[in-house]
Amino acid sequence: MSEDHAWVDRSSEKLPARSLLKARREFQEVYQKGTSYRGRYVVLIALAGAGIFQRKAGFVASKKVGGSVKRNRVKRLLREAFRKSQKHMADTPVHLVFVARSAGADARYEDVEGETLRLLGEAALLKR
Repeated sequence: MSEDHAWVDRSSEKLPARSLLKARREFQEVYQKGTSYRGRYVVLIALAGAGIFQRKAGFVASKKVGGSVKRNRVKRLLREAFRKSQKHMADTPVHLVFVARSAGADARYEDVEGETLRLLGEAALLKR
């Protein structure tokens, strides 16, 4: 195999597992106490404050978005957009839930990424 096609370790580019919301109670707390910001492709719910010590994010797509292939695709787009946007974010400890809307099922990555940055800006989570 030539060097052009050599396998590249991309594990350092992945979103670390410790930065993901996993527990149902974490999601419920963000839904109940967080502030929502709506876009065409995604709804961002953000919760900062007491008891939150690091940045964590969760990604949700209901069956209204489509079948499992579409739901998983839109969640991958959201995860990647969030991963790339972290370098623009302030070091604020916050829990975020990105909820895919049905229009997001057929969205291009560039559109999702732009909207993610816009919503993070609305939530005042970007560096100044």
